[in-house]
Amino acid sequence: RMMRQLVWNMYAFWFWPFWKSGWNVFDFVVVTIGILNMSKIPLPGPLSLLRMMRAFRVFRLFKRVKSLHRIILSLMSSVPGVSNGFVVLLLVMSIYSILGQEFFMFHGANYTFTNDQNLEVELVTARGLEYGYDYWGNFGLALYTMFQVFTQESWAEGIARPLFNSNDMSQQFGVAFFFVSYMLCVGVALMNVVVAVLLEKMVSHEPEGAVEIEESLGRLESMEWLDERLVKVAVPENLEKVCLDIEADCLVLKQQLASVKRSLDGIVERVRSGHP
Repeated sequence: RMMRQLVWNMYAFWFWPFWKSGWNVFDFVVVTIGILNMSKIPLPGPLSLLRMMRAFRVFRLFKRVKSLHRIILSLMSSVPGVSNGFVVLLLVMSIYSILGQEFFMFHGANYTFTNDQNLEVELVTARGLEYGYDYWGNFGLALYTMFQVFTQESWAEGIARPLFNSNDMSQQFGVAFFFVSYMLCVGVALMNVVVAVLLEKMVSHEPEGAVEIEESLGRLESMEWLDERLVKVAVPENLEKVCLDIEADCLVLKQQLASVKRSLDGIVERVRSGHP
């Protein structure tokens, strides 16, 4: 089926118009590799996996369906703001990772720790390592630990409880403050900021041509002053002067209508040519 579509597409848009489209190049590569694979020609590993890329042809719907295309454009316009939010999020996570590595790296040394009942119990992670090294041994491990806390995946029982269950009250208070402040700052405040930026960009995004239409409508609304002036005009003594003023107003109105007509003609021309 893909081969028939490719042949018809090449027949309809031959040579340069066909190869200008990235989707046509993608279809050509996928179909060519499929033919070579059916011909039992041995292919290197990466090339044989390219047949799986045909599943991504569904993304062509984003260009054909206007509502999906608008969503994609909105997401693309929100990338800079959302990226800045994620940078701030990463910085805060890095700060907490450095603090966690400094405070908790040697917790559970020698595979034991003293709990709140002054009993020395065994503390070994699921990977058979010391708790302090497994979760806080270096900056990378600590950063991944804070990311696990951010996703709320077994962080309370696996990460926070072994630190909180101590016979030192100051350590208990410090551990509680560390994780609660982190969740409030990163999991609640900053993540909501990122979501708010994303939604703001998606809501405020306008399709191309909307600005020109609004400007044209604004020009039409701005000409209401002429109607109000004509209504308020009483029978003057100097009729000739009033006629000259009205003639000047009519010339201004004619120029504005010509400008509006040019703007609307440009919008209609872009719509007919397939560029919204």
